Parts: sequence; structure tokens; C-alpha cells
Amino acid sequence: MNVFTHPRVAKDEARAARLDGEGSVQVELDPNLEIGTAKVFAIYGKGGIGKSTTSSNLSVAFSKLGKRVLQIGCDPKHDST
Repeated sequence: MNVFTHPRVAKDEARAARLDGEGSVQVELDPNLEIGTAKVFAIYGKGGIGKSTTSSNLSVAFSKLGKRVLQIGCDPKHDST
């Protein structure tokens, strides 16, 4: 999986409406990606850094590669679904 980050600057209101924030992340799935024998991925860090977003996006990417995915969120205050 390749991840490309492209910061964008809106030049007018119409274009600004199409953008999602200050930048966007585009993911291109690599069908030849070898995950190997990995069974568990853990994503952790302080609050507000995008752990739930990252883990949800990785879950989608791995499922599109044909992998079986179970995402478990352990934060009692916030739901990852």
C-alpha cells in the first residue's frame, strides 16, 4: 500500500468546497503487498492524533486486499465505528 500526501491550497470558493481540510491523503493499494505472518497491528498514541481514523482506513485497505479484518477499539469514551 502506498500513501501519498498532497497539501492543497484553494484558490476560490468553489474549489474550497471540494477539499477536505488543509490536505488530503490518497491511498493506492498495491495488490502484491506481502503482509507476511502479521496477525495483530496496534495503533496507539496520545488523544486527538488520528488513531481511530488511521486504524479504520487500514482496516478498509487490508479488507480490499482480501485480508480478513477485525477492528477492536478499546477507548471507552469513543467508538471506532
